[in-house]
Amino acid sequence: MQKILTLLLVIATLGTATAQKTIRELAEMSDKKFSKIMKEDSYASQVKTFAKAYEKQTGKDLPDPVAPRIKTVALLSYFTADYSKIDVKAYNRGWVFENYINEAGGELLVNDFYSLSLDALKTAFAANGMILLTPDEYLLTDAQRERYKTYDVEISRLAGGVSAISSFFTKADSKSLTAAKGYRPYPAAIVNLGMDMRAVRDLGKLAKELGVDALLTINTLTQLEKGDVGLKGITMSLHAPNPVPDDPDMKYGIGFYYDGILVSSIGFTLEKYMKFATLPKRAKSFENMDLDGFTPLVERMATQLLNSSKQNFGQ
Repeated sequence: MQKILTLLLVIATLGTATAQKTIRELAEMSDKKFSKIMKEDSYASQVKTFAKAYEKQTGKDLPDPVAPRIKTVALLSYFTADYSKIDVKAYNRGWVFENYINEAGGELLVNDFYSLSLDALKTAFAANGMILLTPDEYLLTDAQRERYKTYDVEISRLAGGVSAISSFFTKADSKSLTAAKGYRPYPAAIVNLGMDMRAVRDLGKLAKELGVDALLTINTLTQLEKGDVGLKGITMSLHAPNPVPDDPDMKYGIGFYYDGILVSSIGFTLEKYMKFATLPKRAKSFENMDLDGFTPLVERMATQLLNSSKQNFGQ
């Protein structure tokens, strides 16, 4: 878990943006500025390679466009990771692990984030003809519930290598990563910058096992610095099974077949966090909490995620 989390933090810094004063300001900025801050990715080009190889070698035509047909989406995970720096002085030993927001504090934050997000997410997906399901809606059998609890998404050696580098710059501990109530963290699901094909493969398989068309994973990044608590970033990733059929006798042009694909991802990481609360010394909880604008920001990101997925696959 530690290696996965450190990788998460490093990848998040690959594309950073300057901070806005408030969450509301970011949510309401112009389309042009918003698009510059948001970093996106997709495996659409890989799917086209698979499709071309399949049609050429089998003589069979695939549906046009070759794209995942998504109607049901499982919200696989909604979790938060703390991105505090090593050299920040520790505040309130009851809530922070050294200079980091610990699991208890993380649970308070991630559950607040989640409560402000769920309706907005369902609205965005419904507007695109999709149903977003929570675990109580898609884990319908004991076998599915057990699979959700125990399924491990594999990461590649490259991911492990990046995580080792990141450990020099940030302190990443499992205590820094917490999921909303009813969820488990799936940090490998947001390692998606065209970098980790093993995670993409495993997530495609998991979608099939859970009986849904796609999986949505959401991660928020927080930061504690000098008593201020800020939102540093949000990433959303949509994974699905590969729409191109698998054939063990075929050569797909890129060496191997992916059971899953990254349909689309969107995210941002700010150089300077957006302050939304304080954590004074000896405080028993976060103070001066202000998450105004968080809900419209999440809905706007989800809408752009889905619009981009359609554009990527020519739908």
